[in-house]
Amino acid sequence: LLGVVLAIVGFVGVYLADWRQLKAAAPVAWGFFLALALWGLRWYPALGTLSWNALLFLPMIYSLVLWWLWGKGWKGLLLAGLAYGLPLAGLMYHNEYTLVLLLLFPGLGTVTLALLLGCFQVDKKKGLGLIWGIVGMNLVLLSSKSYIKIRLLTLLNPGQNPMGAGFLPLLQRELLSQAKLMGGGSLTGPMAASIGPERALEIIRQDAPLCYLIHQYGWWTLILLLLGAGYLLYRLFRGVRKQGALLGKLLGYPILMLLLAQYAMALCSNLGLYPYTAPALPFLSQGNASLVINGCLMGLLLSVTDTGRVQGSALLQPGARAPERPDAAS
Repeated sequence: LLGVVLAIVGFVGVYLADWRQLKAAAPVAWGFFLALALWGLRWYPALGTLSWNALLFLPMIYSLVLWWLWGKGWKGLLLAGLAYGLPLAGLMYHNEYTLVLLLLFPGLGTVTLALLLGCFQVDKKKGLGLIWGIVGMNLVLLSSKSYIKIRLLTLLNPGQNPMGAGFLPLLQRELLSQAKLMGGGSLTGPMAASIGPERALEIIRQDAPLCYLIHQYGWWTLILLLLGAGYLLYRLFRGVRKQGALLGKLLGYPILMLLLAQYAMALCSNLGLYPYTAPALPFLSQGNASLVINGCLMGLLLSVTDTGRVQGSALLQPGARAPERPDAAS
């Protein structure tokens, strides 16, 4: 109940906020938020889950930084790369690989969008080549780490370590192979038999809730989830696409990419296709921190697509003064 209340409060607060007022304070907000979140992750374990979920706001604060760097040329592009690259490097150092992948695509997509919109006033092809080249090299280096290699090899062949890292993927695939279109599936496989059917279901319910639902109630639950999530993302995409404000686009698209990444990674994890712990399914998985953060993200996204409170930044050119707020007279 507390999580629901806080999620509603966060939703309303973010929905009514005027994010244009944070432009001048974007670097300070970025540094303070990042330091607080990483401090909680590294040195205060009690705040670990909250800090992990709070970092999901990173792409949106990054959008404010990009807006602040508007028109600053190659120097601005370099600062934009450092502003997002250094936090990801810190998370990789602490082995937070799921969070790195979850934040990589919204951040990379946002800076790519900013380049295509002429944010930095540099050659677009060279700028994209620089950013994507650096990201590509870092992904290659990351994949060469022994821990990553072991996880990827386990994903490809979980049978080589059936009682270690390959146990959960093997159990998931076994239960999914016995699931029906509608109704409960059987529990006759060797993995379930090795630990007992009740224990197998308990593990799956805790670590892969969507897999548990598919096995207990049928594949129609996955079909229903995909249809619902697809329709939600499609409607939100249409709203962001119609947004005429630059800041609205820079804030809206990262949220869409973040939601899409959360659903995709959680889906792959529940189907035994992702070698790490997956993020929570937005609004479906348990956890107050996840519920509050996703409530705030939805409030911001609906503000972008509905209220027009970022319309004052529409087509803002480098050096130009921002128009007055649409509701300034009221």
